[in-house]
Parts: sequence; structure tokens; C-alpha cells
Amino acid sequence: MATKFRETIERMDASLFPCTPHFSDYPSGCCGDTSNLLLQFLYDNGIKSEYVNGSFYEDVGDHCRERSHAWLEIEDYIVDITADQFDDVSEKAFVTQDKSWHSKFKEQQRRFETLEDAGPSEERLKTIYQNILDNIGG
Repeated sequence: MATKFRETIERMDASLFPCTPHFSDYPSGCCGDTSNLLLQFLYDNGIKSEYVNGSFYEDVGDHCRERSHAWLEIEDYIVDITADQFDDVSEKAFVTQDKSWHSKFKEQQRRFETLEDAGPSEERLKTIYQNILDNIGG
């Protein structure tokens, strides 16, 4: 299901992601929205997951930059369809119990919320979600 969801996003025209210009460079910068959307998709298909996000500081020569990332967890499994935006990951979609890569993201925050709970992003994400459903096929 995660792979199918990712492949659908990759096939879709950027115009189907209103007010979300970073989807034209998917997966870069899309982990938060993508995780919210995938959480809703899994929930609608009977699978409850948890949204997780974290960050760490990376030394880039003369300064440090903050790197952040979001993914889903289902019990002891990580479901991540945007990790390949990082140079050290090549897998486009993975479900794993190996938390070693994700553990570098410190101060992790966890929550369960559907698109109904998305606050100011609710309408935008609901529109994108419907567009994904319209394109996901059988």
C-alpha cells in the first residue's frame, strides 16, 4: 500500500497539489504532508499508524544545519516513503523494524491525527488526498 501510494504521487501532475509547490520536487521537503496523507490512507483502509517527526543537526563545514524528517510507525514498524530525499537512503518506500537510520532524528514527537485534525492545512490536504484517491487506481 505504501509503495502504491508513493508511485501515485510520483505520477501525478504538480497542479494536483494546490498551494504545495514542493511536491514538484518530490520527495524533497514533502515528508510532513506525505506522512499526513499516507496516515489518512492507511486509516481509511483499517490500519492505524502514528505520525512521527524529529530533527538533528548536521555539520556542513563552517556551520551546522538542522535536518528534520517525518514518517509513520505502526506498532514496531517504520513506514517511510520519503527518506530517499536524504543522500544516504536510496530506497523509495520501505517498511522496516530497523530503527537505526531514523534514530538519528532526536526529540521525536508522535501523534495520531487524521486530516480532520490538520488545522489550517486541513482543506489543502483534503483536496490533495482526494486527488491521490482519484489517481491511485485499483
